[in-house]
Parts: sequence; structure tokens; C-alpha cells
Amino acid sequence: MPGEEKSGESELEAARVEARAAPSEGVDPAHLAPRSLGGCDHPDCVAPLCRPCHRAYDTGALDLLPHLEPAWRAELAHALGHLGLIGLLERVTGERWRPEASADRVRPAERS
Repeated sequence: MPGEEKSGESELEAARVEARAAPSEGVDPAHLAPRSLGGCDHPDCVAPLCRPCHRAYDTGALDLLPHLEPAWRAELAHALGHLGLIGLLERVTGERWRPEASADRVRPAERS
């Protein structure tokens, strides 16, 4: 029906509003791509986290990816624009992502 939001969209917006409006109550807007790494204050650049989870995420101790995918894809896509693929994976999972060196791996241009 026109004017109605899908359930997931309304829940997402409610979570964003709560994160922006109630930081004193323990819900913080956590930047998926921090401003220090080129992130911004656009609503798609943040996700609501409780304070302990926000601290853990900022120190790399919390893997948010299982909690963000698939419901928060717009936010992940926005952060991807700021950080690139490897940077986003490292930020969101708290892990270092490096390609494995392999003799079996051949780039498409090198195939005969």
C-alpha cells in the first residue's frame, strides 16, 4: 500500500532513530566506516549498538558481519564505498584479510 514501509525498513529506521536520540540510555550510533578512515555521518554509515558492543567493535574485538548481513546491506554497501572491500571486511569482522598465496591460483589474464 502506498505510504506504508516494509517491516524491515521501519524496524531499521526505528533503530537508527533510537541510536541517534538515546545515547545517554546506552544505545550509540556506531560508525561502520569511522570518520577517521573516511566515513561520514550519513544514516547509512551507522548502526545502533549498545555501549559495550560499540567499544568492542571499535577495538576490533566484535565481529559484526553475522549481525549485519543480510538486513543491513545498505549500510554495508555505504561503508564499502568509504573503505573498499578488504578495509570493510577488516573493520566489520575485526580480522585481517589477506589473500592466501597459492601456486594453484592463476589470474584470468594468465590462463592460456
